[in-house]
Amino acid sequence: MNIARKDWHWQYNEVTNTLEVCSDVDSCYSTGLRKAQLCGDAMRKQSLAIEDLSFLHSTYEILTEQCGLDDTIAMNHAMSAVSARKFFKPVLPQSWFFLPSSANLTLTELMVVELDTPEQTGLFITVASDESTSLIMLISEKLCLTEHKNMVQGSMLRVMNDRIARYASMNALAMNRDLLRA
Repeated sequence: MNIARKDWHWQYNEVTNTLEVCSDVDSCYSTGLRKAQLCGDAMRKQSLAIEDLSFLHSTYEILTEQCGLDDTIAMNHAMSAVSARKFFKPVLPQSWFFLPSSANLTLTELMVVELDTPEQTGLFITVASDESTSLIMLISEKLCLTEHKNMVQGSMLRVMNDRIARYASMNALAMNRDLLRA
């Protein structure tokens, strides 16, 4: 994907029911975000802003260099992250899946963090953050939330910041890279 071109735009695809990033000349890439997840602005064609491209590039670098994701997977998740940051419909936090944390963290966008369920720890990247909540994307391959509910890599949800257990350690990042290579 040559993001240096100036003809990239957001476009909602009625056939696939997903938001896409498209070039007038080359092709379209699905973000994986469905209509139910998107605010009204996502339904109209609009150019990618410089800020969108900057966030896309930064997210891609973190996902490949720090988290060890494959280039193609990292680009798909980076596109989903920038799409969610810009067009995700406001939703209530779904914090009940995660254990409360006593950590007092200062959270910003694009931080790699860990959240704990009763069964597992998941590695996430913050897509958007405010004083009380964060929109997070799962970086781990999968995470068991309950006996009947799992998250898959690239899934997003909003949580209360008091559920974010810690900044991701180098050990956690290395373990994630090893699991992805296995």
